Amino acid sequence: MPDFDDLTDSEDDISLELDTGDAEGAYANSVMIRSSSEEFILDFIRMVPGVEAAQLKSRIIVTPQHAKRLINALQENLQSVDRISEESTESIDSSSTDSPSPDSPPESGDGPVSLDESTFDSVPTVEPELLTATFSLSGDAVFCNEPWKSLLGTADRPWGRLSEDDQDLAESAVMEACKGSLVTNRLVLVETPHREEPLPILFNFVPVYDESD
Repeated sequence: MPDFDDLTDSEDDISLELDTGDAEGAYANSVMIRSSSEEFILDFIRMVPGVEAAQLKSRIIVTPQHAKRLINALQENLQSVDRISEESTESIDSSSTDSPSPDSPPESGDGPVSLDESTFDSVPTVEPELLTATFSLSGDAVFCNEPWKSLLGTADRPWGRLSEDDQDLAESAVMEACKGSLVTNRLVLVETPHREEPLPILFNFVPVYDESD
């Protein structure tokens, strides 16, 4: 192992140039950490509900000294996120106070804030609704609800915003369902202008039989 005895605990900022243009990103929703006296091993993994086997997306090994720097950097960034969130909440509260809706109930202290849908017209809203679509036996989409359209595509191109690999995965899953199979836990990633990282979407396809046929 390298000799770290001569390294200092200084937390001075380091000036460097980093080209992130060719960097490959991987979505992970959990991290497992192992450590010894000489190193920390961070395994970034992706877990899918209902699937026991997790996917290892990246493994990072750092010294204890750099692990401390990582913690400090995360804390600084989390403070920035919390500050932005608080400012956004204060702005929303102020807007709600300045222009109350005539149909809104009297204020009730610290109760939940109801947001008008027009506030976020540019951001697709998928909750509390599910992304729902209906497909014919030939695999063609015949209906897509509004959340589906806002993220994935319209009925004529239901997978318009997916990569080619994810399109193949989704189309294959639909054809399995058309043959009568229950298809669950098909994970795809959607690029959106509102997030730096792709948005993960978990598909379930359920065969539905028309009793009139």
